Order: sequence, then C-alpha cells, then structure tokens
Amino acid sequence: MADELNIKNIKGSFNMEINEYKSWVVSFYKKRNWYHYDSFIRIGFLAEEVGEVLGNLFIIADKYDIEFNEILNYHKLKLEERFNERL
Repeated sequence: MADELNIKNIKGSFNMEINEYKSWVVSFYKKRNWYHYDSFIRIGFLAEEVGEVLGNLFIIADKYDIEFNEILNYHKLKLEERFNERL
C-alpha cells in the first residue's frame, strides 16, 4: 500500500522539464555537499548503480526464463534493421 501511495505521489511530478530537473539535482547535490566530487568518483558511483541495475535485470530474466543472449541478439537485429546496416 505504501508503494502505491508513493507511485501516485511521484506520477504528479513527471511533468518536470529537463532543465527544471537539472536545477533541482544541482541544488540537491550542493545541499548535501555531493556536488564537489570529480568525474572519476562519479564514474565509480555510476558503476555501482549499473551493477545494481544489472543484478535486478538478471533476477527478472531468471524469474521469466529469459536468456540474455536472446535479448542481445534481438537488440542487435533491431538496430541493424533500423539503420539498414550489418557489420
């Protein structure tokens, strides 16, 4: 129930423009003293986040018996067909 309420509250904020969001993020990071981190540290943060995303994707794929090879092959074929290009 709490998750549903949070989703309902979030939906109202999806109309935010990208520049408005950028300003919000900059303010948020500055307020918490996170803004000063350099690009190399940020890459480390991103690597951690990507790891979490991949972990969740693997779990979803496992639950629905989806092979990542199938996803990768489908994506490759989709791009080749979209751009009429094969390597």
